[in-house]
Amino acid sequence: PNYEENRGWFHPTVLNKLVVLKGLIWEEELKVRDTLALAFFSILRDCSSLPMRKPYTYIADNVKPKPEDIVERDVLKIYLEKSKKLTAGRVAYEEQCTELMREQGISPQEFNQWLVVKKADARHLSEEISSTVDCVVTSPPYMGVTDNAGAHRLWYLWHDFGSTLQEDKMLEIGPRWKRKKQNLEQEYIEDMSKSLQQIVAVLKDGGYLCLIIGEPQRAKADILQEIVSLARKRLDLDVCRTYRRTIHKKWFAHPTGGVSVEHIAVFQRS
Repeated sequence: PNYEENRGWFHPTVLNKLVVLKGLIWEEELKVRDTLALAFFSILRDCSSLPMRKPYTYIADNVKPKPEDIVERDVLKIYLEKSKKLTAGRVAYEEQCTELMREQGISPQEFNQWLVVKKADARHLSEEISSTVDCVVTSPPYMGVTDNAGAHRLWYLWHDFGSTLQEDKMLEIGPRWKRKKQNLEQEYIEDMSKSLQQIVAVLKDGGYLCLIIGEPQRAKADILQEIVSLARKRLDLDVCRTYRRTIHKKWFAHPTGGVSVEHIAVFQRS
């Protein structure tokens, strides 16, 4: 798929192997296919000719390798290693679920009703789960730091997810590609306000909300204080505790556009 675009990222031999591998995966039954497909999408960056030392922003910004830098990769080896990790993770998860069912004294059927996974825009959550959640733990996008859709550019080249990369980019909250917009902070706080209103609506009375908030080095305003003020004045949340931690990962604490500090804020619905 998307041959002209893909050949700018992958060696011809790698492209052929990926096509065959994807075809074999999609012949599997759905339950197995999901795990195998996730492994497939997860190796696309490693199978591309982009040097491992290059950050994800090269993909987000569509900066392809030079033609002379297109190299072959061992697709099957990379895929097997990724599959083993994902399989181990799935087994560990199932073991944790089994232990939780034992502790709670519930059957697998009851557990499946209790555990619900939904995909939605945080600014427009379903009313079906209103006032039903005890605790929400989430890390909203760090303003102007990350391009979540762009980082998965290669995924969009290999599969139709029901929306295009450009469509999903336009839905992002405070993405890196908007970092130079004059009204970025205002737009970000407005989107955060909409999201938090929806999140608070799903909490039970007395329920808790834990936010991990990045402190962008480019930000002019104090993002933590903006959100705390929003939570108190407009969302009727009490602030329980706030913690501050320093980030030591060099790629995340990039001096010109990353974050060096994260804040963990715990709120309670009144």
